Amino acid sequence: MQPETFDREYVEKLRREAAGYRAKVKELEPLARQFQDQQDANKTELEKAYERIEELEAEKTKVATTLCRNTVAKEYNLTDEEAEMFLTGSEETMRMQAKVLAKRHRVGEDPGQGRGSNAGIDRQAIIDRAKQL
Repeated sequence: MQPETFDREYVEKLRREAAGYRAKVKELEPLARQFQDQQDANKTELEKAYERIEELEAEKTKVATTLCRNTVAKEYNLTDEEAEMFLTGSEETMRMQAKVLAKRHRVGEDPGQGRGSNAGIDRQAIIDRAKQL
């Protein structure tokens, strides 16, 4: 089988046409690159916007939970520590937890507790007494 042959005029026409396409590609490549860069930049900005929205929604949820916790704690006369440690979940759950905490027996605080065995004794008085001995 012999390869197909074309006349010179037809081959030159095809070469000119191909050269024209190559020139158009070279001309459009920078524009295509610029367009793609712009699309990437817009996509990045959009992604940044979505991330910021997620951050703000999380912050809003945290603030709403804290507000609810503090409101419920105040209604049931709970300390800040009790509220922070024990009140979690939905408002309904926090109210149930607060009711249980409010009903429990509260022991009075001992002002000397945690100050060692010499709580209430003046340090200088001990030093003065030791000097007398």
